[in-house]
Amino acid sequence: MQGSKNFQSKMFVNFRLDEHIPKDNFYRILKEVLYLSFIKKKTQFCYASRMGRPSLDPVVFFKILLVGYLENICFDRALERMINMRLDLRFFIDHDIDEKVPDHSTICKTRKRIPTEVFDDVFNHILLLCIKQGLVDGKFQSIDSAYINANASIDRLVETKLIDR
Repeated sequence: MQGSKNFQSKMFVNFRLDEHIPKDNFYRILKEVLYLSFIKKKTQFCYASRMGRPSLDPVVFFKILLVGYLENICFDRALERMINMRLDLRFFIDHDIDEKVPDHSTICKTRKRIPTEVFDDVFNHILLLCIKQGLVDGKFQSIDSAYINANASIDRLVETKLIDR
């Protein structure tokens, strides 16, 4: 007999996100070896002391940017969509299945809040952590490029005269 499956949304689910991420998943390993608590200290001056609404955790923000870099995602909306769809990315940024991931406008506003020097400092520190953990060894380089036929030649130069008006 041919089976039939119809999706029915459940009101309550017993689900543990960490149980559904394989032990050899890249983002699980990255989460286990990268200690990013230093980010809070480096970004503390960018936020009001105790007034206003709580912001996006800067550690979560930089994890989101790291995902964007590693997944080659340039747009905040695409990054939000990708994190919403993938359980391993939710796990990496510490957002459980029932939590709303930061939306594109929050990511954009947080990016504007943090100076460029802090970005450089944080990502250099993350790179050093990756090197210390053996995730980066520097033995291989990868360059993304494309050959383009040049449409220029000294023989094809044309002299033109400028007209004064």
